[in-house]
Order: sequence, then C-alpha cells, then structure tokens
Amino acid sequence: MNVGTTLRIWDVPMRVARHIGTGGEGEVFEVVSDEGSDRYALKWYHARTTYPARRRTIEALVERGAPSSKFLWPLGVIVDPETDRFGYVMHLRPESFTGLPALLRGDAERDEGVVVRFAFELALAFRELHLRGLCYRDINFGNAFMEPSTGAVLVCDNDNVGIEGVDTAQVLGSRRFMAPEIVRREALPSKHTDRYSLAVMLFYLLVVHHPLDGARTEAGLSDAQADMRHYGSAPLFCFDPTDVSNRPVPDLHPHVEAMWQALPATVQDLFTRSFTSGLFEPSRRVVDSEWCHVLADMRSHRYECSTCGQGCFHSGTGAPAPCTRCASVPTDLLVLETSRGTVVAFEGATLSAHHAKGNFDQATVYGTVERHPTRPGVLGIRNDAATPMTYRDPAGNLKTIDPGKRALIAPGAHFVWNELTATVSGTSDRQPGH
Repeated sequence: MNVGTTLRIWDVPMRVARHIGTGGEGEVFEVVSDEGSDRYALKWYHARTTYPARRRTIEALVERGAPSSKFLWPLGVIVDPETDRFGYVMHLRPESFTGLPALLRGDAERDEGVVVRFAFELALAFRELHLRGLCYRDINFGNAFMEPSTGAVLVCDNDNVGIEGVDTAQVLGSRRFMAPEIVRREALPSKHTDRYSLAVMLFYLLVVHHPLDGARTEAGLSDAQADMRHYGSAPLFCFDPTDVSNRPVPDLHPHVEAMWQALPATVQDLFTRSFTSGLFEPSRRVVDSEWCHVLADMRSHRYECSTCGQGCFHSGTGAPAPCTRCASVPTDLLVLETSRGTVVAFEGATLSAHHAKGNFDQATVYGTVERHPTRPGVLGIRNDAATPMTYRDPAGNLKTIDPGKRALIAPGAHFVWNELTATVSGTSDRQPGH
C-alpha cells in the first residue's frame, strides 16, 4: 500500500493520504475521500500476517460492533482481490489523545487527578468488553491512549479481540503484561488473563512500576530462564505482605514506595489480591466492576495537601488521615455526603450520576466544586444540571439555584437535585458567604 493509492471503501473512492505507523502485523494509513469530508484509519496487514482466520475474526468484530465509544473498533474489511491481502477501516484517533509511555517516562506532565480518571475509564472499558462475552488478549501500553486534559480513554488495536472459548487467539499478549500461566505456556488468553494484564496496567499507571519487579529481579542478569522464574514459575509481588524479599530497590526506583504508600488502602488491597492469590488462582483475580467501584471512589476522595501539595485520599468515613509526605492533617476539609458515597469538596470535584444511582456514569454531572471568584479558600457548587437545584443553607433557609448558578459549600448545607442529594459535613474556618 502506497500513499496516493485509491481505494473504494463502502463504494466511496478514497485516497491513501499519509502513512501513520508500522507494527509487527501491518501498517496504518489515513484514507480520505475525494472531497475531504470523510477520513478514516486503515490498518493494512503485511503479506505474512494475511490469513483467512484473521479475516474471519475481524469480519465477526465488524458484525458485533464496538462495546462502547471507548474502542476504535473495526468498521469494515477491505480486500485486494488480486493478492487477497486485506485490512480494516476504523475511525482516526484524535490528535489530542496521547500514548502512555511518555507519561510513564516522565516526558509528559503528570496530573494525578487525570491519571486516576483514566485508570477508572480503562477499567470501565474492559468491563464493557467482558460483559459482551469478549476478551481482549493483549492489554499493553501500545493499545490504550489518554486525553491529557480529561483522562478520557481510547482503546486501539482491537483486531485481537474474540469470544472467549470460541475464537482462536492470534496472540498470547505482550511480555510484561502476560499472566503467569501464559508465561508458563499452560493457558491461552481469556478474561482471567485480561484481568491480570489490566491490574498490571493500573499498577503502572498509579505506581509507575511493574508489580513483580524488585530486589529479586534486579539481583542478576535478565535472561529467558530468569524471566520464566520471575514472571511465570515463581512470581512475587514487590509489596507482598508476607515476603519482603522482592521489595523495590530505593536506589533504582526511589519513587515506588512513596507512590504505593499514597494510595488508598482499598486500592492497595485490590493490588495485593491481584498479585498474591491472583498470581496462581485466576478465578480470584479482581473483576472489572471492583476496579470501577474503587477507582470511582478514589477519584471522589482525592484532594491535595494544603501544606505540601501531595495528592491525598479521604477514607470516605471519619477524619482525614495525615498526609503521607509531610504528615500534616487538614483542618478545614469538607465532604459532600450522598446516598451512594462521599465526595471531597476540592476544586474540580464533581457530583455525577454515579453518586445518584450507584452506576459508573461519571460523565453525567449534576454539580462541580468551584472556588469563590473573590474570596480565597471559599468553595461553592455550580449547578450543572438542566433543571434548578434546591439549596438549604446552614441556617435552614431554602433557595432555588438555577442551572449555571452557584451555592456556598459550608458545614450543614444541603443540595438537592431530582435524583441526588448531598449534605456537607466537616469543620472549616471558612466564613459563610455568597
């Protein structure tokens, strides 16, 4: 396939406009209609990777349709009748989405709140895929992209997706994301191995480290035999609660211990299960919905220490814990209590349908926490719903807050939408105002 080649896609003449990239299976191009109104990405397989089983798999994916808009799903198969080589068309990935390696290397600015949102969206995407009886088979850094300002996710390279137990796996996965039973060649990819790979990806995102790397893996040269031992036959979590022999090496990875300690206990618990009992018992691995619940709470409970700026997490009940970096305890932290959980009153925090209905919808927003425009330290809630919000101030006075307007956050204040209520609790030195 060359730039300038003309194809017919859905009976529309389209021109290969540019080469986007090359991988082990094929090349990706941008194709454009003559008038420029339609643009797509085309993955064109190398001759050596063009075989009938792959084509049938992709045609089945086209027939099934995407689990959600988070997937750049195959839209149609394109075949060269002269050579039988083929490829598939998908939507172009927007330029605003970026790959994860730059974030993990430190080449891109890291916003912890955005990373937590991305981790949640990634877990939600694979939940949507697994609920349809599909498994991804090759979760790795190259297949997930993040929108840096929002944490939105796009999952690419979906041509290896298949129905578990029905479709033949074309890949075993990517080396450092493979479940131990695949490393040992005792199993093929499944939803259980997807769950292991997802846990590895989430650990990389939140701790910037591989969960099985530590003193043992750094003790000698890496070769095939060592890799089999460390990642297949005798893997050991670097924060295993009973065996400390594989703890991170401070001189090599000074950030790992601090980032682990900064995580909420609920997240630590899921990682511990994933990489202790879950290493050898696939059925005990953390399921996608568990990650979604805990990561949604993690996002709602996050705030920044007013003393050192460290990202901290409220437990959801009781008083906030000391900062893991400077040990200071916030004295003016306010919490919005809903029937479905709590939200720390921190600038940018949102009250969403997730807090109203207990689902995972964080895109439908009822209210957003904002700073007062003229009074430092004073926060309010902007009504983002399409209908008025009822506000009861700490003195018991009722007011109607129209869409786009704001009401003060203060201890004892009460906010009511049609499906959501939130009450402010906590102590604060902030003075009431408007």
